[in-house]
Amino acid sequence: MADLNSLARIEGSDKPLSRIKQGQLIRFKFSPEGNLDILQIERGDQSIMFFRLSDGGFGRSK
Repeated sequence: MADLNSLARIEGSDKPLSRIKQGQLIRFKFSPEGNLDILQIERGDQSIMFFRLSDGGFGRSK
């Protein structure tokens, strides 16, 4: 839950996490310790990636 809350805080105005729809491709990767490391959401021809930073927080790229 803490990771989801962290991701929601940096989600951005386009709200890719809040607007996930059936049929969208979602990829994720866990670290060897079992923590969420990467979350990628594909929306049409666009891919949005959330990734864990070295400080434990998350960053976002398009």
